[in-house]
Amino acid sequence: MENSLINIGLIVSYTLFGITLLAALILPLINFFKNFNLKKSKNSFIALAILIIIAIVSFAMSSGDAGSFTEDFGISSNLFKMIGGSLVTTYIMFFITIIVAVVSEATNRIK
Repeated sequence: MENSLINIGLIVSYTLFGITLLAALILPLINFFKNFNLKKSKNSFIALAILIIIAIVSFAMSSGDAGSFTEDFGISSNLFKMIGGSLVTTYIMFFITIIVAVVSEATNRIK
């Protein structure tokens, strides 16, 4: 009895999470295309292009060789390379965020 209630709770939670995730992704896109202005959207496109370039470079830099780790857990080398590329992308974006925050604060102090 307890397990079935937990399973139902998990299913409801995952369903609500999925609906929330879809709403968080789709509604801004609808608003973006509804009020589309190329001059105002230029910065968004540049930021998206930079993110895609960082992800491609990170994926190219990561190695798919993990030795026996991939055999022990049944992970393919392509999946291991994708995981490594995602981690490198996260690290790069973290450091870029820190640098931008420090530079922004420094320029605000100077003014």
